[in-house]
Amino acid sequence: MSNEGRAEEGWRKEGKGKVAWKGIEGKRERERERGKGINKVLESVKIKRKKERKKKERRKKNERKKKEEEEREEEEREEEKREEEEREEEEREEEEREEEERKE
Repeated sequence: MSNEGRAEEGWRKEGKGKVAWKGIEGKRERERERGKGINKVLESVKIKRKKERKKKERRKKNERKKKEEEEREEEEREEEKREEEEREEEEREEEEREEEERKE
């Protein structure tokens, strides 16, 4: 199949494999009517996909940051809990010592 045939069917070569265009057939027609060639259409689709990919990556990065922050906060809460328990234990021991001293 020639390149023109692929272009007419909505296929293009990208790297090693072929990639199908999805849902841009009507857009291609409108762009042609406006005087833009298929290369301009491909360029706009390529830019659109790049923006979507970057948006997705940014979203993942933000989710990762949020998870890390939540884990850090959880660890801090656990640490505070441990410290509080240690303080309470020390206070109990001191009270017991004081009671023993009073008895003696």
